[in-house]
Amino acid sequence: MQNTKLQTAIEIVVKALDVPPDDIGPESSIENTPAWDSMGHMSVCLEFERRYGKALALENIIATASVRDLAAMIP
Repeated sequence: MQNTKLQTAIEIVVKALDVPPDDIGPESSIENTPAWDSMGHMSVCLEFERRYGKALALENIIATASVRDLAAMIP
């Protein structure tokens, strides 16, 4: 995976969760990021949809539990 996709995914999560950029990295996920709770997860998914102008399928919403998962979906 390209570094630019990881960086973009980090930017999406930072904006969606309204957290300092230093708090989010490639290994950040629902399991280790306090702000990434169920409501935060919806914010992350909505920010991704806004940025790319397409709706995520339910299975993608469920499967996107980390920065790396999000980066893998970036076109």
